[in-house]
This record gives sequence, C-alpha cells and structure tokens, in this order.
Amino acid sequence: MQKNNRLTINLFTRKHRVQSENRIVYCRITIDGERTDFSINREIKANLWDINRKRGKGFSNYVVSLNKYLGLIYTGLYEAHNPYLLPNAIFCVSHFGAP
Repeated sequence: MQKNNRLTINLFTRKHRVQSENRIVYCRITIDGERTDFSINREIKANLWDINRKRGKGFSNYVVSLNKYLGLIYTGLYEAHNPYLLPNAIFCVSHFGAP
C-alpha cells in the first residue's frame, strides 16, 4: 500500500512537573498516523498561550521572539519533509529523531 506521507505539525503546552505558572511548549509531528512529541525547550505563561492559533498572545519581546521561533520550527520541519514527497519516497516519524 502506498503511503501519502502526510505531515501534520501541532504545537501545544503542558504543565511543569513542579508547581509553576509557566507551561512548557511541545511540538507533535504526525505522519500517516504515526506520531512523536518533543519539547522545543521554551516556556510561556498559561495566560499568554492562544490555543486556537497555537501561538503566544501579545506583543511583548518574549512572545514575539517565541512566535518567530515557532515559525522557524514549522518551516524547518516542512522543508525537511519536502524531499520525501517525491514518488516512491518512504518517510516516517523516526527520521525527525535526534542523531
């Protein structure tokens, strides 16, 4: 069966294990139903995260730089996935793993 190598990127936050008002930003990559989550090593206050836009709210320096970084992540992941859209190319989530 031919897989269509569909890439989905979702950004979300999770609570810290320790008590904190900040939340950790995670990225979830899904390719043909196979998924992996990883932290992007950034934090944001819960009230500054827009769940619908999957971005930070506001225009503070930190939020603006975080949103630019999130855009770089999106672009980098799609560019890394682009060569695998060619016919007969096989790609899976493990290709995004750390070396």
